[in-house]
Amino acid sequence: MRVKPVIPGACIPDPETRRPLPDDGDDVSDTSFWVRRFLAGEVWQRRAADAELAADGTEVSCVIAGEVWVRRLAPGETPPKEAAPTTSTTPAAPSSSSATSAQEAK
Repeated sequence: MRVKPVIPGACIPDPETRRPLPDDGDDVSDTSFWVRRFLAGEVWQRRAADAELAADGTEVSCVIAGEVWVRRLAPGETPPKEAAPTTSTTPAAPSSSSATSAQEAK
């Protein structure tokens, strides 16, 4: 399975290699150590695109570079709220007649 740390720079040593897990992740053995790291909310786990999240709402997912990554929420952590749809508040560009009027006023 492929995992990467939830917090970049976190020192999570692989028990087999004794090397820290790199920020961009690594393929690791599917052992109880890595399952515990996942259940503790310390690592993201890459999953298939059609995989489902836990029905109890304790998992969150994101897509990074076309890959689906899932992590378990740490005990006491609340799931992030979905962003509400927003509308564009960018002001419209001035028309050429109003730009001309502004130049004439100078």
